[in-house]
Amino acid sequence: MTGNKKVFCKQNIPNILLVSRMILVPVIVALLIADFFTKGDGVNKIIYSMILPFDRDFKYTKVSLFFLIAGCLFIIASITDWLDGFLARKYNWVSDFGKFWDPIADKVLINSVLICFAAAQYVPFYIPVIMIARDVIVDAQRMSAAKKNIVVAANYWGKLKTVLQMLGVIVIFFFFNAQYDDLHSSKWVFYVIQNLMLHIATIVSIVSGVNYFINIRKAVKNNGHKN
Repeated sequence: MTGNKKVFCKQNIPNILLVSRMILVPVIVALLIADFFTKGDGVNKIIYSMILPFDRDFKYTKVSLFFLIAGCLFIIASITDWLDGFLARKYNWVSDFGKFWDPIADKVLINSVLICFAAAQYVPFYIPVIMIARDVIVDAQRMSAAKKNIVVAANYWGKLKTVLQMLGVIVIFFFFNAQYDDLHSSKWVFYVIQNLMLHIATIVSIVSGVNYFINIRKAVKNNGHKN
C-alpha cells in the first residue's frame, strides 16, 4: 500500500500523464493502420466529408471512423502534454524522470503519427525523415549527458516545435487530408495548405536541435569545470 501511495501521490500526476500519453501511441498507430486498409469498408465507414465551395467535388476531406477516433486520441494525448507541463511548473512537481522522458514521449507520439501519414501520402516523406534524424541526434546527446548526471530540460524552441507539429497533425486529422496522388488535380492547393505548418515545424525542429546541442555542450563543459 505504501508503494502504491507513493506512485499515485499528487506530485506524480505529471509523470502519470506522461506515461498515459505513451500508452496512447500504439493505440493511435493501430487505428491509423486499420484505417489505411479498411477506409469506407464495414464498420470503418466515412463519418463526414467537409463541404468546401472552392473544391470541385464539393467533398474534399473524408474522415472515417478509425481516423476520427485516432484524431480524438491524439488531441487527448496532446492535452496531457500541456497539462503535465503546466502542473509541473505551477506546483513545482518537477522530476528528472519528467525532464528526461517528456520530450521523448512527445517525439514518439508525433513521429509515429507522421510516419503513418507519410505512408498514407498525407505528408511528404522527408518531413518525418528530417524530424526523426534531428531527434536521434539530440537524444544521443541527451543520453550522453545523462551518463554524466546532466539533465537538460526542453527549451523554448523545442516546445514551439512540438506545438507546431501537433497543430499540423490536427489539421490533417480533421480539416485537410489530400494525398500526394491528388497533386495532378485542384487538390494540390489543399496538400500545400495542410503541410504548411509541418514545414514550418520542420524548420523550427532544426533550429531547436542546434539549440539543444549548444546547451548540452555548455552543460557538459560547466560540469567538467565543477569537477
